[in-house]
Amino acid sequence: MIHIQIRSSKYILIWGRYNGYDKGLVDNFGAMGFQVPDIVRIFAEVGISQRSHQLDEGQVDDICARLLAGV
Repeated sequence: MIHIQIRSSKYILIWGRYNGYDKGLVDNFGAMGFQVPDIVRIFAEVGISQRSHQLDEGQVDDICARLLAGV
């Protein structure tokens, strides 16, 4: 059994907003002007693991294409 003690509501907000994805990965696309909920949705659709800390070039291209297309 894993027991996690949360000490800050800020952590809960970040976890919820980023849906468990690496904040740095999501924020890289956010810096391009895309909205976090759209990024997180597309990460899930593309099948990006919540354990990923970096993406390969093909994944980045696919995510960018989807974000730009508004899919």
